[in-house]
Amino acid sequence: MFIFKDQPALVTGGASGIGLAIARALGEKGCKVVIADYDEEALKTVSDGFPGTLMTIKLDVRDREGWKAAKEKIEAEFGPLAILVNNAGVMDKPGLAMSKSGLVDYSFEQWDRMIAINLTGAANGIMTFGGGMRDRQFGHIVNTCSTQGLIPTAGVLGYSVAKNGLVALGEALRDELAPSHVGVTNLVPGVVATHLAWNELKQEGVEMPKFTLPGGMDPADVAAMVIDGIENNKPFVITHGEYAPYYNERVLRIQAAFAETPVSASYDPTKPLAGTREWAAGELKKEQMEAAAAAEKKDA
Repeated sequence: MFIFKDQPALVTGGASGIGLAIARALGEKGCKVVIADYDEEALKTVSDGFPGTLMTIKLDVRDREGWKAAKEKIEAEFGPLAILVNNAGVMDKPGLAMSKSGLVDYSFEQWDRMIAINLTGAANGIMTFGGGMRDRQFGHIVNTCSTQGLIPTAGVLGYSVAKNGLVALGEALRDELAPSHVGVTNLVPGVVATHLAWNELKQEGVEMPKFTLPGGMDPADVAAMVIDGIENNKPFVITHGEYAPYYNERVLRIQAAFAETPVSASYDPTKPLAGTREWAAGELKKEQMEAAAAAEKKDA
């Protein structure tokens, strides 16, 4: 069971919505919480009634120097980070007609922004803090993905690609850090009552009253699921079970393609298949054995 009390925790995109709800839940568990966000105005409001120790940092997750500065500030005040929640994200232009929202209608800048914030931004955080967690053999990383990361969909193609990549990142990272007792959880939310669409319109210069996504789950309920995911080191936290049939359809399409494809002539069933989890674990074990043998030879 994960111990939260007094542990430093960083939540990106934490000034509203799911991020703020997770930050508050971590505060209630006794963490020393850092909320990072690019929206300075929103950051000014997060301390109201916050349940515990709080630090706020302005951070654009694309800015690697900003990540470096954040790490120095957090460690100077709170110590080494124990929990990293990669929650910052943006969506495709809301309200755009389906006929105008395809990849062929994207600008290069729109694509770069989608990938840089939703995917590379999380990788930046992991490369900044993950090594320390591995070396201390303690910590947990949460990546806010999306049902669109499991079910790629026309109309939100850039978002789907970025979130699909984030799902893969989390799964591989979980295997990478498991030997060091660092957990990784992919949060896969469906529709949640956040200001995500309004925030995107605001960035585009559209002025309109603030609104939340209609019919969405309460962010506090999502946060409670995330806390449970950290406590029990769950690989996935999925908020909306009604998406299961659509994901299963995708799996069946892939399985059908495998079913009609023969095993290659070069396949050796006695050896781990390259690129699989078993192969990766075997390579790591081999490296460890070789390092141990070299150390033993040196000491002899």
